[in-house]
Amino acid sequence: MGCCGAGSLSAPDRSNDALRGTEDTQTTAAHLLRTRHLGDGATGALAVIVSNKAYECRFGITWRIADSARLGQRLGKFGVSVPLGREVQYGQLFAWGHDQRPRLVGWLPLDERLHATVNREMKDKSHSLARWLERQPALDFSALALGWSFYWHHLLNGTSTAWPAHLRRAFPRDPMLDDVLALSKGWLLWDHQLQLLVSFCRPQLRFPNQIAVSLRERNPMILGWLERAKLPNGISLSSVLELRCHPDAQCPMPLEREVVTRLASTIFAASPTTTTTNNFRQR
Repeated sequence: MGCCGAGSLSAPDRSNDALRGTEDTQTTAAHLLRTRHLGDGATGALAVIVSNKAYECRFGITWRIADSARLGQRLGKFGVSVPLGREVQYGQLFAWGHDQRPRLVGWLPLDERLHATVNREMKDKSHSLARWLERQPALDFSALALGWSFYWHHLLNGTSTAWPAHLRRAFPRDPMLDDVLALSKGWLLWDHQLQLLVSFCRPQLRFPNQIAVSLRERNPMILGWLERAKLPNGISLSSVLELRCHPDAQCPMPLEREVVTRLASTIFAASPTTTTTNNFRQR
């Protein structure tokens, strides 16, 4: 796995596998560690209550492991048919909102390392996604997208369980970067953010929509262009990539928008709704 391997697995043939409140609103949060049985022998989930003057949001996120047969049966209930590997175990991510109904929001084929990682996530909640979200001053789409992107990178690339520490980093003020990277709190994480920055650079790049893929592939032409590319404020794009990307990857990754959207719709649901499932995407 290269330095631009975010979103990919070291195991072979898996590249195509499918899984703000206002300033005057003070958010207080308390967590409750609950044991919830979801079948197949998997137990343990972190349930969280986040409340303020405007709303009360009760949610939980947990992993469990099942073989392909059990996963196939569960997907069949939603009318979803996807190819699953024989004798392959899958990590399944469940979330529930105020209605307390667990919903499958994605799944991930497990190699030996990922199996150990998911097992650790099931047993130790100290660095879980739910625990990080609980500590946020406002639980919104931005927090979900940012938290999930770092957590997802941690899962796929085996980075330290202290991944939340990275998100405490503060960046110097820069009007342009502050606007373009507002959703990710100053981090340059996603392909569409890089494409927008490239469109402001000189010299111009002929095919800006392809830069993220080309960068992950270490395309020599793109690497050469990066050495010359500068934003209107005079900052080199290569330095922005070095300082603002995920610490373990010097290039952005695709935003897992479907998983983030499904997490948001489940956690913020006021009443039970019909949901379908999708795989975590890996590139």
